[in-house]
Amino acid sequence: MKLQANTLNQLMPGVFLASTVTFFAFFISSSFNFPIMLVALLIGIIFNFIGKKKLFKAGVDFSAKQVLRFGVAMLGFRLSIQHVSDLGYFPVGFAIVLVFFTFFAGIGISYLFKNKLAIGCLIGGSVAVCGASAALAVSTVIPKKKVKEKDILFVILGVNILSTVAMVIYPLISKIFEMPDIVSGFLMGSTIHDVAQVVGAGYSISNEAGIMATFVKMIRVATLPFIVILTSYMFNKSEEGKLKLPWFLIVFIIAAFVTNIFPFSATTSYFLQQFSTFFLVLAVSALGIKTNVTELAKVESSYIIIIIATTIGMLGFSLLGISIIF
Repeated sequence: MKLQANTLNQLMPGVFLASTVTFFAFFISSSFNFPIMLVALLIGIIFNFIGKKKLFKAGVDFSAKQVLRFGVAMLGFRLSIQHVSDLGYFPVGFAIVLVFFTFFAGIGISYLFKNKLAIGCLIGGSVAVCGASAALAVSTVIPKKKVKEKDILFVILGVNILSTVAMVIYPLISKIFEMPDIVSGFLMGSTIHDVAQVVGAGYSISNEAGIMATFVKMIRVATLPFIVILTSYMFNKSEEGKLKLPWFLIVFIIAAFVTNIFPFSATTSYFLQQFSTFFLVLAVSALGIKTNVTELAKVESSYIIIIIATTIGMLGFSLLGISIIF
């Protein structure tokens, strides 16, 4: 996409504002160990009164939409098939089944509350895969008229809060059931939404549990393109029934293919992953800037019930699987 000089001049103030929020979010998150997406969202909402001004509107919109797509595309560099061989095929198979069970459970529970398919896909995908990042990725293939930005932000807020709560509670559950460290790690990795909280919960038990939790979580993350493609098919198939993939999802798949066939150095992989994280946090910052707290409060109360119910369902199914596998 080519941008003319006058277009760049229109975009720069808003992009700069979103970038400023992003840098503050990274600083606060690293200093106080808070979830980066949640911090970016809350700071962005605080700056809503500035984002309303015409000077910033174009750049904030660009950050919330186009930059988001770049971030989703670069998520492909995070995926590695190495995790399959490290974990073993049966646990991997169950982790994948768990993801799709949770995704469709989110859709089913959403229908029970008479909500649209879009909300079910958004909540189901975010809980099933990797929280805020998955919510952002899924939202990019849902038509704008099907889901509002405040709905996306509410889901991001909800999964971040639940993920933080789970980071504290789930290790206690593993102790109550006297689970071995490797089983505890599997539970953390297969049920907690955000990667950072998975790592925190796993390593709070032991190094062995932390390693297992991270591996299982990466398996869930590896299902993201399939969840996004499935969602895209539901909403964007052509009249002939053929799937129409957006450019950023195609780049996502290519990135995942390249990073596994032609592995990058550890340093290069790290920087590519950091760029992806930065773009996603920038997009969340922009979405926060665009969101008025009073509007966010008008979101259907059933959404949080769906998020909680889907999360509990995932936990229950995971515990059932653990009783069979281990």
